[in-house]
Amino acid sequence: MLERLGPEDFVWIGMDRPDADELDTVAGPLGLHPLAVEDALEPHQRPKVERYSDHLFVSVRAVSSSLGRLERRAASRARAF
Repeated sequence: MLERLGPEDFVWIGMDRPDADELDTVAGPLGLHPLAVEDALEPHQRPKVERYSDHLFVSVRAVSSSLGRLERRAASRARAF
């Protein structure tokens, strides 16, 4: 399927705490920058946005709302390319 993607197509692949081998299965075919892949594997990566030539890497922390109060989830994070 990845080989059929065009330059304007959008793909979302959800992976829960992938290891290096799992991430490599999509990193190569999608042409993800090696530094972005390295950051995705880092458990304590700070929230940020990195722009690469043909994709963005986004790292965010999850928050939850309880009775109108926002609380940061210490163990929750998300990475998006």
